[in-house]
Amino acid sequence: DYDLAGQVKDAISFLTLHYEDLQKLRTEPLIQFKTLDFGYGCRLDYDRPPEQQKCLAQFDYLPVELLKLCGELDIGIDLSLYPMPIPID
Repeated sequence: DYDLAGQVKDAISFLTLHYEDLQKLRTEPLIQFKTLDFGYGCRLDYDRPPEQQKCLAQFDYLPVELLKLCGELDIGIDLSLYPMPIPID
């Protein structure tokens, strides 16, 4: 599923629920880095004729609450943008 907003909501819930345990990982010497990877879909449709184009620019937002939690827990964020499947006519 390419639902970035849903993934972000789930991540905030997870980080909040497990905050104390994740905080302990900050001092674990065997863990070199921690990241959350959000896979989401490209909505651009520049491959269509101009009269059929609906999305020429894509903007996505990560809420402050997620950024704050990740910063406090030393967790990086990866954004993996994937092309949307091409419908078969």
